[in-house]
Amino acid sequence: MKENIEKNNERIKEFRSNDCYVAFIDILGFKNLVKEMPIDDIVNMFHRIDYSNKNTGIYHNTNNELKDVVDRRELHYKIMSDSVVIYIDANVEDAFQGLILYCSFFQSNLLTCIDRPILCRGGISRGELYVDGK
Repeated sequence: MKENIEKNNERIKEFRSNDCYVAFIDILGFKNLVKEMPIDDIVNMFHRIDYSNKNTGIYHNTNNELKDVVDRRELHYKIMSDSVVIYIDANVEDAFQGLILYCSFFQSNLLTCIDRPILCRGGISRGELYVDGK
């Protein structure tokens, strides 16, 4: 488990923004999930979801054409216990739309990543953000 968490932390560099969109997602039933699955499998599940989203791209259908909304590398996430924080600098073009679409993909993948749906709740805010990378 420690190795997976360290791998995740290696991917997260220090991030500071005076104007950032932040989505906070609370995974419902996480306590029961931890009882039923090894922690390493849960961490790997989140990484698979993120990997799937990276390969899908963040696209929006405009006039029957797929438009790449944001560069996926602009979106970042951090897992903290039963919560996931997804964030993007608000100065990135179409940042809010990209964050909404990524959260939609993330939630959709939570519903189908194991043999039963994983539900979540959360919200999105805009403001200052600092992530220390640890």
